[in-house]
Amino acid sequence: MIVKLDGVYKDFQQGSETIHALQPTDFQAREGEFIALIGPSGSGKSTMLTIIGGLQKPSGGTVQVGGQNLADLNESERAKVRLKTIGFVLQSSNLVPYLTVNEQLTLFDRAAKTRDTEGHTQADRDKLLASLGIEKLKDKHRSSLSGGEAQRAAIARALYGRPAVILADEPTASLDSKKAHEVAALLREQARAFNTCIIMVTHDERLINQVDTVYRMEDGVLQRS
Repeated sequence: MIVKLDGVYKDFQQGSETIHALQPTDFQAREGEFIALIGPSGSGKSTMLTIIGGLQKPSGGTVQVGGQNLADLNESERAKVRLKTIGFVLQSSNLVPYLTVNEQLTLFDRAAKTRDTEGHTQADRDKLLASLGIEKLKDKHRSSLSGGEAQRAAIARALYGRPAVILADEPTASLDSKKAHEVAALLREQARAFNTCIIMVTHDERLINQVDTVYRMEDGVLQRS
């Protein structure tokens, strides 16, 4: 299993009250699996995603990503895991506005200068962009892209580092129904093509038929559908 949670929970203090954002949770995900994590706002699904991504530590339990226990790592070590093993796709795409689509990818090479990135050539970038149908947009900036095109560029950026896991937090929330289905279908195709585990947080029930496995979360409690 590429992702494994054992008894993971997260509590927050709000004044004198303890908020149980994530109840004790067991979860597993395998390579190439496309998973939807569905639930209303405030249900705990984004908390779980940020814990898997090493963006925050759980209050207890064990988080393993790529065989490493994130709970045992300091922030610098978790950052290295994120760079090497995890890609992120967010609701707003979060593209750097003054960079072209192609430069969004080469930025990764500069950030990952301590890694072996010799395999990343322009031909590699062109092939990846072509697989997502945006090869003709590689010299465009964010302001020249539609919402769907920007999300495709964000997916390309997430895939470019060849991560074992992609965490997608409401990646279709700002898109209409047609574009939302296109993005979900692209994520599914990329999971197959790269044997990448994709965990997608969403509240959109229409996307269920695109994924392999559905989990539902409410009040911090995770259940497999």
